[in-house]
Amino acid sequence: MRYLILFVAIFYSSYSMGQKKPLLSTHDEIQSAIAKELDDSFAGGKLKKTVDKYGITGTYNYDLTVGDKGELVTVFTIREEGMNNDYVRWLQYALKAFKYKTFKIPKYKSEKIQYSITL
Repeated sequence: MRYLILFVAIFYSSYSMGQKKPLLSTHDEIQSAIAKELDDSFAGGKLKKTVDKYGITGTYNYDLTVGDKGELVTVFTIREEGMNNDYVRWLQYALKAFKYKTFKIPKYKSEKIQYSITL
């Protein structure tokens, strides 16, 4: 019985160690990973709920600074077209609260990327 418990413990620990997030280091890798994760969230995640709740429409271009702790550190709006002025800030707050989960960035490193979305 002890050996069975030991085997199960080793199996689960090796299983959880095998699912580590990939470490991205180049600007292009980070930009494409963030864009993919944001696109997925706008397609059917938390950001889509915010857009639907407030009826946000238009085309937005952002400068985003991506931090090493899984968050977007800064969100600056570069250009807005066809926007709904009443709720633009809610989209910025939702982006600021967004945390990426599929990759990680080297410690003490941040990257500035440009992201564009049409709603």
